[in-house]
Amino acid sequence: MLTSSALVLLMIPGVGFFYSGLARRKSALSLIWLSCMSIGVVSFQWFFWGYSLTFSHSANSYIGNLANFGFKGVLAAPSVGSPNIPDLLFAIYQGMFAAITYVPFLFIIQLLLNMIQTSPRNRRSS
Repeated sequence: MLTSSALVLLMIPGVGFFYSGLARRKSALSLIWLSCMSIGVVSFQWFFWGYSLTFSHSANSYIGNLANFGFKGVLAAPSVGSPNIPDLLFAIYQGMFAAITYVPFLFIIQLLLNMIQTSPRNRRSS
């Protein structure tokens, strides 16, 4: 499980390289930067409230509660996925997938911003 988490972590810049190949040359570096920054942003959100709202032990089947806010009580507990996997390892594994899911959303926003900036209406006539 830890090896799988590390491989998903390596996939995040790879997805950034993939999407930068689909974009214009001038925005390639910014897309790679956005994909690497998504790790930081999503990890922060996942650490504080994302894991607790998604995989809470004491909530209903649709949305969790904030009982595990900031990974409180996650260290020694068995995970929701399997009682053989520690909850902290399961949280890291699922957090990597949360971070890689955010990258296509960033790509679409970057593409739309580039389209708005380069539209004929926004160009200044000399």
